[in-house]
Amino acid sequence: MVCRRRFPKHELTRHIWNGDLTPDVAQILPGRGYYRCAGEACTAKFPKRAAAARKGKGEGKRDEA
Repeated sequence: MVCRRRFPKHELTRHIWNGDLTPDVAQILPGRGYYRCAGEACTAKFPKRAAAARKGKGEGKRDEA
């Protein structure tokens, strides 16, 4: 999500949004998953990027016909 590099899924940490970013160690919790690698830059930038991605969901103009 931050560095956009490709990794095998088992090397990434999955988080879900349930009012706050929650790690999903078993990768089985319901909801939109946000993945990050273990790199220092990704770990530092991840909370801000995930919040921005979450904020963009559901926003936009609706067709009111």
